[in-house]
Amino acid sequence: MRILLSLLLVISSLAVKAQVVKKKNTLSANYAIGYSIYMTDATGAASINGVGHHAGIHYNRHFSMNLSFETGLRYTHHALDVSGTDGNGLPYERKGKSSFIHAPFLVEYNFLSYLFAQLGPTVSVQLDSELDNNQSGIGVWGAFGAKFPMKNYELKVYPYYQSQSLISFSAENSYYSLQNIGLNVGFGYRF
Repeated sequence: MRILLSLLLVISSLAVKAQVVKKKNTLSANYAIGYSIYMTDATGAASINGVGHHAGIHYNRHFSMNLSFETGLRYTHHALDVSGTDGNGLPYERKGKSSFIHAPFLVEYNFLSYLFAQLGPTVSVQLDSELDNNQSGIGVWGAFGAKFPMKNYELKVYPYYQSQSLISFSAENSYYSLQNIGLNVGFGYRF
């Protein structure tokens, strides 16, 4: 009986490996545009929101027919509008910016031939900011979208949500939390 179970385990393992070989891994260039907002629960804090542009390189590696792992590097630049009231109660508005390098570590589940969902942590390092807060840390990324294979290429289009610095790298982190929601387009080479 043990020999039969061992044989079935080896055969199923080889069958899975054979199926994985049919799935191609992908190296892709990505661009996203999204709405950025610094959330806060502090009373009287300035409102900070704007547009973020994201560009990066991602690698997607299949480890089963429906599951894959995706990682890479992504640069983000946020152009922000800051508005609030000063200590005298007078309203003010100013422009600000911040930029980051992100490394996502995502699990992707593929279903219904062309659809997928992604979820996982992202490590973010803030490069510069005109705001008085540090959003370097570990956040979360979630996405749901479609992919269109074309011979050795693949097009991915999907909306995403990213929350940064849920676990902060800095003791000086402010009471703000950067949230992003937007649309990502990726074009990749499958090999």
